[in-house]
Amino acid sequence: MLFCSLGWIFGVVLILLFSVAVELSGLNITSQSAVGLGMGLGMGTLQWFALRRSLRISFLWAMFLCTMLFLSYLLFDLLAMAYALKAEKTSLLATCVGAFLASVLQWRYMLRSHFRASGSWVLINTIAWTLSHVLTFGLFMLSATIKFHVPHLLSIILAFVFLLIGGPVLGYITGLYLRNLNSEVK
Repeated sequence: MLFCSLGWIFGVVLILLFSVAVELSGLNITSQSAVGLGMGLGMGTLQWFALRRSLRISFLWAMFLCTMLFLSYLLFDLLAMAYALKAEKTSLLATCVGAFLASVLQWRYMLRSHFRASGSWVLINTIAWTLSHVLTFGLFMLSATIKFHVPHLLSIILAFVFLLIGGPVLGYITGLYLRNLNSEVK
């Protein structure tokens, strides 16, 4: 859970950096694709770092997550532009699709050969990413739309906490699954 929490924070920092780069580049896309790239690289790298010894996985683990989240967000960015949708409206679907595709690749090329019961990784990881996304953005949007009668500084702190809640949730769900899986080597 610690590495997923750190990966989420690293991902948020990367999202900010990549979003600025997209804006400065003048590309005619929203910075939503930066979400896929930043979160995929941040989470994937820290997950790989935590799992590389116990599960004997390569850095492809991180690259699968980074690539699939980025491509999914980019695809939904382009669809949002083509159909005049707000990119924020497609981000949940982009997360689901990217997480699903990354999970399939992680299972196919890393987990399947080492663990008998690893087939449910695709479902568990996709659900974990979806739940983390819904909680993070749901709470963040709730705090932005509902006017709580709290000082401005406190509302900023709450919004920041909501933004960071996804990492521990994702880490708990996937970590528990991988810990149980690791106790059952082929």
